[in-house]
Parts: sequence; C-alpha cells; structure tokens
Amino acid sequence: MADGKSAPSVGELIAANYQILGTAGAGGMGVVYRALDIRLQRNVALKFLPAELNDSEHDKQRFLREARTASSLDHPNVGVIYSIEETPDQRSFIAMAYYEGKSLAQKIRSRALSSAEATDIAIQMLQGLEHAHSHGIEHRDIKPSNIMLTQDGLVKIVDFGLAHVSQQTASKTHGISGTVAYMSPEQTLGRPIDAKSDIWAAGIVMVEMLTGHNPFARETIPATVFAIINEAPAMPEGVPQELQAVIYRALSKDPGRRYQHCSEMLHDLERLRPGLPAAPLVVPKGDPNADTKSFRRVKESSQFRRSREWASASAWAQPKPRTNRTPWLLGFGGFAVLLVAGLVIPPVRQRILGVLPAGLTGGNKQAAYEGYIAALGYIDRYDKPGNLDRAIAALEGSLKIDPLFALGYAQLGEAYRMKFQIDRNPKWIDLALASCQRAEELDNRIPAIYSTLAEIHDSQGKHDLALQEFQQALDINPRDPAATRGMARANASAGKVKEAEEGFKKVMALRPDDWWGPNDLGDFYSNSGKYAQAVEAYREAIALSSDNAYALNNLASAYLSLGDEQSLGLAQEALEKSLSIQPSYLAYSNLGVLYVEQKRYADSAAMSRKAIEINDKDYLVWDNLRSAYEWLHDRAGADDAVAKELPLVERIVTVRSQQGLPRAVLAVLYAKRGETAKAEANIQSALALAPEEPEVLQAVADAYETMGNRPQAQVYLKAAIAKGLTPDSIATDADIQGLVGDPSPHIARK
Repeated sequence: MADGKSAPSVGELIAANYQILGTAGAGGMGVVYRALDIRLQRNVALKFLPAELNDSEHDKQRFLREARTASSLDHPNVGVIYSIEETPDQRSFIAMAYYEGKSLAQKIRSRALSSAEATDIAIQMLQGLEHAHSHGIEHRDIKPSNIMLTQDGLVKIVDFGLAHVSQQTASKTHGISGTVAYMSPEQTLGRPIDAKSDIWAAGIVMVEMLTGHNPFARETIPATVFAIINEAPAMPEGVPQELQAVIYRALSKDPGRRYQHCSEMLHDLERLRPGLPAAPLVVPKGDPNADTKSFRRVKESSQFRRSREWASASAWAQPKPRTNRTPWLLGFGGFAVLLVAGLVIPPVRQRILGVLPAGLTGGNKQAAYEGYIAALGYIDRYDKPGNLDRAIAALEGSLKIDPLFALGYAQLGEAYRMKFQIDRNPKWIDLALASCQRAEELDNRIPAIYSTLAEIHDSQGKHDLALQEFQQALDINPRDPAATRGMARANASAGKVKEAEEGFKKVMALRPDDWWGPNDLGDFYSNSGKYAQAVEAYREAIALSSDNAYALNNLASAYLSLGDEQSLGLAQEALEKSLSIQPSYLAYSNLGVLYVEQKRYADSAAMSRKAIEINDKDYLVWDNLRSAYEWLHDRAGADDAVAKELPLVERIVTVRSQQGLPRAVLAVLYAKRGETAKAEANIQSALALAPEEPEVLQAVADAYETMGNRPQAQVYLKAAIAKGLTPDSIATDADIQGLVGDPSPHIARK
C-alpha cells in the first residue's frame, strides 16, 4: 500500500502489525480484510475508510471521535472495536474483532426466515442497541450488512461510529443506496433524530428477515424516500398478527408513536417468542411492494389495526386539528372547500402577470394563447355552470394547436384537479399529474405547476410534500398568489393563526379586485370559529362578485353558524338569493340544514333530495338525508341513504387515505348496518390518524352508541367536548341523543 490507494494483498503487513490473510466481506463502506494481529496473535477484521474521508480534516476528526466513543461499548451483541489506526500514508482504518460466520444480509439472500428465527435475531440486535443507547450512543445505520451472525449463534452489531461516513458515501452513489432505504422518515427529511431512528431501522430489518426484501426500497432514491414517508410496509400473511403489530409500531411514521426505547420493543418480542412458528414463511414471488392487499389478514385486533395505521400514515406531518369549529359545519370553510371554492386558481390577470409564455410568434401560437386566455376567464368564474368544462375544452384545443405550450399544460393540470374536486373521479387526478409533468418537462419555471401539485398532495394528506411544492412555487415567484394562499392554509392547519391571517390578507393585497381572496379569508375565519368576521369577509367577496352563488352560500353558512334568530333569517335570505342565481346542491343542502333548525324535517329531506338531484357524489348530502329520515322515523329511507352514502365515503377514504374524519363517518355507517367489526376497524383508523379532532371523536361516540356500547360512547363524547365540541353540535347530533336527552337531529351543513 505504498500509495495508500491500492488494495492490500495477501501477506502484506499493514501499520507494521497487521498481516493480511484475505478478504472477510464487502459492502457500501468498501472491503473488509481478515488479518492477523502479530503482537497479540489474534485474528482481526480491518475496515479501511473511504479515501474521500481523508480529504476533509473535519470529517476525519469527527469519525475518530465517534469511533473512539463506540469502542467503549462492552456487550455480547456489539462488535468489539480494538483500535482506530492509520497507515504511514495517513489512511484511516479500524481494527475490529473478527467473527467466524456471515452477515445477516448474506443469510437473508439465501432464504426468508421464520417468525421465530427472525425474532431471536431481533431480540439480540435490540439488546445490543439498548446497551448502546443507555450509553448515549446511536448507531444510525442499522441494516442487515451491519449485523453479523457468529457460528456459535451470537448476533453482533458492527460499524458503530460509521453512520455519517456511510451516509456521506451513499449521497455520492447512483441508484438505490442501502443506507437510504433504512433511514427513518425524520432522517430523510433532515429533521432531528435520536435513538428512535435505530428502532425504525430495526423494524425494517425484521421485515426484511421475514420477506427477503426491504419494504421501502424502490428503483430510485426519491421514490425510496417517498415510500418511507408515505407508504405502509407489506407483510406476509403467515406472520402472526401480534408480531406484525410489533413491527408496525416500530415503523410508525410518527416517532412519537414508535417504541420510545428498545426495552419496550424487547419486552413485546420476548413475550411473543414462545408461541411463534419455527416453519419458514412462504413469500409471494415478484415485487413485494407492488400490492399489499394480499398481505393483509382478515381478523384484526384493535391494537394491530392501530399499529398498522401508524405505519401507514404520516400523522405527525398532518395539521393540528381545530378545536373551535362546529362539527359537520362544512361550508366553504370545510369540506366544500375541497369541492369547489377553497381550491380556486388565481384569475386571468394573475396568470398573465405571473409567467408569460415565451416565443409566441406566428398565427398558431397566438391562437393557442387566445384559447388559454379564454380558459382563464372561465376558471375565474368556475361558479357558473359549465365553465370548468369550457375551460378544459379551450385548453385542450390550445394544446392541439401548440403541443409545446408549457403554460397551457400547467393550467390544464389545475383545471383537471378542480374537476376532480367536483365529481371525485380519480381519472382527473391522473390527468392533472400527467399535465403537470409535461409542463415541467417543457418549462420548470412556472409556479402554477407546483401549486397544483401541492394542492393534490394536500388533498391526499401528504402535507409535507405539499409544503415543498408551495415553497418551490414561491422560490420562482415570491408574489405568486396561489402559492401564498397555500402557505397561509398550511400555517392555519399548523395552528399558526397570526401567520395564516397575514398570508390570506397578503393574497387579497396581491389581487385586491378578485372575489376569491376575501372568500378564502372568510373560510379561514369560519374554520377558526370567528363567524362574525367570516360574515364580513364573505360580504366583501360578494361586493366584488354580486352574482356569485357560491359566495352567497358561504355567507349563509356563516350566518347559520352564528345561530341566533336574526342570523338564521339572513341565512335564509342569502340561500334563496343564491338559488335564484344558480340552483346548486350546496345551497339546497344548507337550506335543508336551516329547516332542521326549525324542526321542519320533511322539508329538510326534500331539500336534500333536490341537492342530490344536482350532485349525488357528495356523501355529506346523503348524510343529511339519512338524518332527516331517521327523525321522521322512515327506516327504509334512512337505510337507503346509508347504502348510497357508504360507497362514496369508501372512495373518499381511498383518495384521502391519511384523513381521520371520513374513516370516522365510515365507522358510523358500518355501525348502522350492523357490521361491527368493520366499524371498530375504522374507529381505530380514525383515532390513529386524528386522535384529537373533535369531529372525529364525536363520530366515534356516534358509532359506539349505535353499536350499543354506551360506556365507550360516553368516553369519546367527553373527549370531544374537552377538545372543543360545542353545545350546538351536541344538540344537533341525533345519534347521541340518548346520552344527552336532546331531541334535535344531527345534520351536516354544506
């Protein structure tokens, strides 16, 4: 090794003491050599650090400090570090104990392990980690290649102190890095990490022992990171449910819901070990991450469901629940925001002033741009019937004229996304994503691309991804209204009330003559329980767009929330005016709510039926109708409404997989059909996703009361009240009237 770079050969003497006997293995950190310590006459393993480590004195000194600290560990399941040394040409290496045997990675490559065998290895691995953690040392790079299995059955964790070197090396490689595939969600996002990241990696190693595959490894590093943050690990059906629950808890996206200490996971595994099967698992061939449905068990305990949901959703990245909002009051300050008004795009002037398409010369390109301008006009008044379809047709026509019109693709993506918000057909999301991708390929400097992608991510509960996309749009144009609005909504969800309010007002300042600005501010105030301020904001929106039926419906919803006699009269006036401009299911639905306030249940049912004639795809309208029928003692009508509502909610759960409220509603519907197992499963999912949201807790109480479990219903109703459930919400909930003795029904406002 005269030059410090060539590989040592058999018989060569290293640092005047270690005689190379051969290679012991290879991995992401390079080759490990088996050598003889001449002075002490013992076999050792020598691991040379990457040459690039020597290029940075800071990195080198950091490595030496960490390795020396790790060398102080003394535990049967931790590989012994004898010394940290250098060759005469200053190439660093570690002299470690040499163990006859093989790595866990080699064992996994030969076959999948049985539940008992995998658990035995995991127990020893966790014992070693527990010892290290108790000494303030984290490994940060737990993976099968760093787990050695000796010939006498001992598990040895190696490479303590090398995590930062391994990650540095991984960042310079192409394709999938083993290190990246074992990172925790917080690690991939660059957030502070602690010993719980080692517990996460231990969970991945357990899945890999049982399946032969890393559950999150994908073809590219970005895809791997996406899977780590958003997707659930697949598990073979042959793994006992209690063992799966342990693994799912270790793989909770939220580190707060993960095992907090190795001792906790150890306790669970040691308790389960005696009853685990020793027979090898039969793992389906092909990509184990392609379809997890076949990996699921039919009968599930509540703890198992909770653990699996924690491993499926980044609840820690979701917004904090609001506690001052009336449950089921979903005007444009709630669910209807997702349907139409809350997801509007900036009007014509913003798009023209924001990003102008380059190279518009010639008749064809001018014609394409004229179609684009016409589409913006339609979208600006999406509240008028048929305008959104006209916008899509105009944009599609523009792109036929000029297939390289990037701005047209970006706007078409937004139009498709808005279309999905209306009829919930997943094809529109596919089209929206494809259009945005094409726009980005043509010109990645268009803010609208990233604002649209952010809205899609946000509607699917992927809030961290949404924030990244909004920030990308703002990096391109700091004054982009759509991205500014998106960041304001994110601040509102995170409980940053002052920042959110300032953001919405900034949007109004950017576009002072557009009705959707004050409309958004009204939504914000409504969601915050500031209904009087919401009324003023909606009235300002109407002043800018006097014939806007949707803004009038929003105003009516705010008046309904105020609840006093005068406000109810103003709400009815606004709804009737909205219907005179444009009959809409939103206005009919809210008029039905108004009739419920007046105990006109038959009239309420009639209004819900009118709403359904216009749009039968919104489950909340069916929920209103069901409640009205129940208070009319029309069991057949109520059962029919449940049958119509159920598949709609199931679709929402599929699309918005990380949202708790639809799952809670689904639990109520299953309870009403007598399907208690499904109801319980959705209760646990809802609580895992949104454990503090009063609407969710209220719906859980409804479900338990429907199933005849009054003690649990009382527990969750009490919890909902503690989280901000209002007396009005309780008084209008038919399902829990047995608990409170109030005859008023439960109706969802639109």
